[in-house]
Amino acid sequence: MKRILIVDRDQAYRKYITEVLQTHGLSQIAEASTICQAKTFLQTNVQTSSGAIDLIMTGFALDDGNAERLIEVAKELQPSAKIILVTGYDVEAIRNYGFDMTTVDTYIYKLDVGADLPNILRTMGIIQPALV
Repeated sequence: MKRILIVDRDQAYRKYITEVLQTHGLSQIAEASTICQAKTFLQTNVQTSSGAIDLIMTGFALDDGNAERLIEVAKELQPSAKIILVTGYDVEAIRNYGFDMTTVDTYIYKLDVGADLPNILRTMGIIQPALV
């Protein structure tokens, strides 16, 4: 069973992503609204038998920092986790900010999550390919 952590400051958006994931059979989903909450969750999972996190989906702007800091923490605590940046900013704006896009496995524009996420999850091996 794949384990997923969603980090976004918008509770309604976290719920939306959770619903999209659940429609594809994923049920072990945790949520955090800040880097601090995410760090606590990741540390707890390193120290218990709960196991590794397979995927971290994060927004770019968080109340206590940005995705860059969260990714540093995640790579330290859960180095095998795949990371998807989900944001309303376009790639150029993120690059202009100085964000290194090579630190994430992929990027999804927030408005395209419902349509793009299933294919991305299949490509990443998080969900099984659809049967024809």
